[in-house]
Amino acid sequence: LYPLRAWRDAPLFPTPQGALDGLAPVVGQPQRVLDVGCGLGHGLAALRGLWPQATLEGVEWSPLLAWLAAWRC
Repeated sequence: LYPLRAWRDAPLFPTPQGALDGLAPVVGQPQRVLDVGCGLGHGLAALRGLWPQATLEGVEWSPLLAWLAAWRC
């Protein structure tokens, strides 16, 4: 899914359910959120639950994972 050298930098780590639960009180109400290395979109889905009014963007290096995240989200 990734070019070989990417595995040294950032392997695939899906965001576990509930991992972002304490984030909203700390951050407030952002208008825009960027998820760099969004993988399959687990983090984007969790962020949408926290901030449904925010514009969310995900960036992914792997074309296959980027397509899957766009389809999923």
